[in-house]
Amino acid sequence: MLVVSLIEKAEVDSIPFLFGALGIVVLVVSLQPYTGGLGYRGIAFVAYGKRIWQFSNRLFGGLFMLGAFLLYLLFKLGDISAGNKAIIAIITCFICSLISDFITLYVKRRPN
Repeated sequence: MLVVSLIEKAEVDSIPFLFGALGIVVLVVSLQPYTGGLGYRGIAFVAYGKRIWQFSNRLFGGLFMLGAFLLYLLFKLGDISAGNKAIIAIITCFICSLISDFITLYVKRRPN
């Protein structure tokens, strides 16, 4: 609950803008080849290594920007408490990560 309280202290309605900015940063970073620096490294990276890094980062950045847009709409149109907004934002992060990893694992699976 520490993370939730930290998000509540920061202006919760600005979280979608932060997510959108982070999505853009991940997309820009993914334009470069893998350097070991910034970027998203999930389950697919552990499974396949550097060869899927650009693909998974582009996918994650796009999904994160889509999630930011959906969060923005939900926060503006819904009557949700700050605590629930924080929990929804955290769940959105996990969902974007899982979807990105599952799609990357499926698309880039090694041929038998």
